[in-house]
Amino acid sequence: MTLAKMRDNPTTTRCPRQPETRATGAIRANTSGAYLIANVPRLHDATRRVFLRTGASGFISLLLPATLGCGDRGERGADAGGDASPTAIEAGPHDAGKAPTLPPCEHFLTPIEDFPALFGGNGTVADWRAPEQVAPDHVLRISGLVSTPLSLSLDELMADTENQLTVLNTLQCVFGKRGTALWTGVPLKVLLDRAGIDRQRTLRLLCYGADRFDNNLKLEDIDNPPPEVFPPLVAFRIQGKPLPVDLGGPMRLLLCDRFGFKNIKWLEGIDATDRDEAIGVYQNPPYNYSDDRAVVTPNLRLTEPGFEAIVPAGKTLLCGHALSGFGGIERVQLSLDGQPYIDAQLSPLEQVLSSTPELSSALQVQRPEAFPYPFRGVWAPWQLEFTLEPGKHVIAMRTVDRAGEVGGSDTVGLDVV
Repeated sequence: MTLAKMRDNPTTTRCPRQPETRATGAIRANTSGAYLIANVPRLHDATRRVFLRTGASGFISLLLPATLGCGDRGERGADAGGDASPTAIEAGPHDAGKAPTLPPCEHFLTPIEDFPALFGGNGTVADWRAPEQVAPDHVLRISGLVSTPLSLSLDELMADTENQLTVLNTLQCVFGKRGTALWTGVPLKVLLDRAGIDRQRTLRLLCYGADRFDNNLKLEDIDNPPPEVFPPLVAFRIQGKPLPVDLGGPMRLLLCDRFGFKNIKWLEGIDATDRDEAIGVYQNPPYNYSDDRAVVTPNLRLTEPGFEAIVPAGKTLLCGHALSGFGGIERVQLSLDGQPYIDAQLSPLEQVLSSTPELSSALQVQRPEAFPYPFRGVWAPWQLEFTLEPGKHVIAMRTVDRAGEVGGSDTVGLDVV
């Protein structure tokens, strides 16, 4: 282990208690001031089988490491859950007469100081401690089925300017905490080529951090990433600055479309192996998390009005963002007091770039032919204006991505005065 110091962290040894929820899925604040959706994002086949086999309480116990791994630095938005109702609506992501503006409640990039710290080893690795600092001689070792084992320092990675990429990505843990940033790093494939990986024999990579948390990647996902997915990176900068320790610095894995526990922090080892099995803390007993790919399922949240906000009658702008690892967001729809679903407006790329010009450095922006907007694995801002009458209203929300995956059916409650 190359961590110079490890410490007990009373603020991260336990994830904030999950909020109580009503049957409607209404939201509650957790202890960090963040808001979580009442229902876990829609589960895919392998994960649904675990749910059916264990029941709800058993399934939550299997996912508990993901909630324990959510740091408490907080995040800026609210998850989907709450209410609203209109008398007149004008909406539609494709038919708007004028370009919608970026929701006023959102900055597209998450400030570093607000970025949620996600600790997968917290509660899952024996005697785990949150790192306080990393040794100056921290290196990444690439070994196993390679002809030239490598030991790469941070300085060596940073010196490889020819291969560096800057990408836009939203990191999300299984239970919803997330943040969006510009990340800079070197493609993992470049480092594997340098080490002379044996592609005839290697099936997976075992990746592990200095905190002893580990997981795996299939080699085929590195050599041939799916459409609209940037290559896996060994990242060392966030928003143009050195990666802080609590966000995985000095170097971490960064994957376009996977839940946070696949993005190993404090990366210190990669072993090329011919084992074709799910390897990792979450996949191993006693947790047995069965969705080894862990692609982020479509989900969305309301960020404005905020939790317990007083909503005056009349025109009210609802806004938020939606995310999917299966494809870029195609549409966001809201149903008001049981009425038919209506399309919200998605902020166009031109307007997003106008409000956040630093995004122009991202690979996805520079190569629109390969990365259509809204981007896969990046949250998409949305908004919809309603005219609300006084009283209690309910809104249901859902989102559809370009792959046809649907997510989000929780309801949100608003008291209008």
